[in-house]
Amino acid sequence: MNKYNDNDIRIINQSMHNLLKKIHDYINYNSEELAKLNPIDLQILEIIGNGRVRTIKEIKKTLLVSGSTLTSAINRLEKKGFLKRLINDEDKRSYGLQVTEKGVSINENHEKVDRNIAIKILNCFENEDMKVEMISILKKISDEF
Repeated sequence: MNKYNDNDIRIINQSMHNLLKKIHDYINYNSEELAKLNPIDLQILEIIGNGRVRTIKEIKKTLLVSGSTLTSAINRLEKKGFLKRLINDEDKRSYGLQVTEKGVSINENHEKVDRNIAIKILNCFENEDMKVEMISILKKISDEF
């Protein structure tokens, strides 16, 4: 016996797909440059966006992705001028990554769009209690997923 109601599952699936589509459409409408980047590209730029040089190993550990996936994303970002590779002074066989000015700009744009999406979501709630409950539920889903 299924402990979940099929209708509830269907509603959650439809709602999640609808929300993801609307967020995707919002990003496309508000930033053509962001729309051209993959989620992993944005995550990499965010990780190295604080100006500190990061190694591939650090990024791989943070994102939990394969080396080939990470290398492909880094190659794309370097080709687009969002980051640059720097030879590691301590180990000449490896290199670090640093965002370029263009990378800083896309990070700022990404942060602005993300903030606006969060504000649009928060505006859906009628009162503070609903907002606090939604944040708690969303955090639980994210932590448990």
